[in-house]
Amino acid sequence: MKTKNLLMFMAAMLLSCASAFAQNGNNTPAKGDVNEDGTVDVADIVAVIDIMKNGGGTATVGYFYLGTTKPTAENYKTLLGVVTSYASIDDAVGATAIVAVGQTLYLLCPAAWMEEKTPTLEDKDGNFISFFGRERRDNHL
Repeated sequence: MKTKNLLMFMAAMLLSCASAFAQNGNNTPAKGDVNEDGTVDVADIVAVIDIMKNGGGTATVGYFYLGTTKPTAENYKTLLGVVTSYASIDDAVGATAIVAVGQTLYLLCPAAWMEEKTPTLEDKDGNFISFFGRERRDNHL
């Protein structure tokens, strides 16, 4: 019961921060915008719960994208299919993308998610392929 009350209180506080941000007219992040996407919403509540579940402060909430449009500094927040509620690459297990012959598949996520990880892809025939190819190239994360 205490956990439910705590979560309800946190949700109310986050929602009240959202209305204050809408009225202040500046571009500074709102208090409660945990994932820094410019809005205080349910994704921020999920991020707070993930942080609490992971022992406080160890979760890195960020943008996740798997698709054929190349992420850039200008478009990564608005790409079709971008997810902002994941706290680790483990949350993305099962993500799918349709890739035609000759297209490049891009993966975008915080670098901290990939520490000690080697993600693999499964093609339509059930073959597993390392996302990094023959060698890991950190500058391509």
